Amino acid sequence: NNQRGGLEPGRLNAMLSYNPDVVVIAFGMNEIGSSNTTQNVADIATACKAAGADVIILGCPRPNSFGGRCSLEDWQLTNDRLYLAAESAGVAFVSTTYIENDDALGFSGMSGHSLCASGGYNHPGPAQLKAIGKALVDLFNE
Repeated sequence: NNQRGGLEPGRLNAMLSYNPDVVVIAFGMNEIGSSNTTQNVADIATACKAAGADVIILGCPRPNSFGGRCSLEDWQLTNDRLYLAAESAGVAFVSTTYIENDDALGFSGMSGHSLCASGGYNHPGPAQLKAIGKALVDLFNE
């Protein structure tokens, strides 16, 4: 089978076998630089919707500013592609750019040098995940 990641049928069907009410699709960091992000994530969202789940596509966490995995422009492009996936599939989208761009970092109380520090460049730590989680919760409180 040449499908990998979230589209791999065994993985996708195993998750859907739980009949979830809500699915949060949080692919992104490994998607940076991929031209297939929009279609792949839209296909996952569409499969989840067809199974009866409400779907939220979560934007990609911002990488560390010390020059980790990608540039801020590549991070923004990936988030743009995730947004387009949500639009294409007709599902909700929670942007990480509005809480993690240079103008909004105060929301999380973190500096760009502290983001994705758990892996040194691409794994968000507890403080960053808390800020992202708050953005998800806020979606349901509106």
